[in-house]
Amino acid sequence: MQPTQPKRVDKPSFWRAASGEFWVRFGSIWFVVGAIFLSIGLWLLAGEWRYRSDGVTSPALVTGKEQRSGQDFQDEYWIDYRFDTPYGQFTGSSQVPEEMWQKRQVNDTVGVVYSAHNPRKNRAQGQDNWTLIAIFTPLGAFLFGLGTMFLTKSLRDLRKQMSEGT
Repeated sequence: MQPTQPKRVDKPSFWRAASGEFWVRFGSIWFVVGAIFLSIGLWLLAGEWRYRSDGVTSPALVTGKEQRSGQDFQDEYWIDYRFDTPYGQFTGSSQVPEEMWQKRQVNDTVGVVYSAHNPRKNRAQGQDNWTLIAIFTPLGAFLFGLGTMFLTKSLRDLRKQMSEGT
């Protein structure tokens, strides 16, 4: 009869054990969701900063108006415009509040803000993303922090538990 060799018992993998823990998964979800929201908020903030630091204001001629059905069957109001820059003439389109849309007629003037280095990036004056920034950035930071706390705590507890052998 052949001698049997003892089976080698491997120490359980930390990451394999971690992937099965509820609190690790819970923290990971909030970490990722928070990171996405925070990234969107910071991206919007960077865009606003570019308009404020690099933006040039110019009068534009309204070339068209359009009312569209948006999400949840709410109407969206858009104006098309044309403006002159040192680089030539450019066209643009912006969603505007209903009051602005009703005040402006075709061939009226409206103020636009465009990027000095890229006039194709433009919008009607007064249109900004501060509401979205105020929602996404703090919410993303909160969820990111919450996910980080749950993830860190649960991974520390699991590491301690595995080192004690329980």
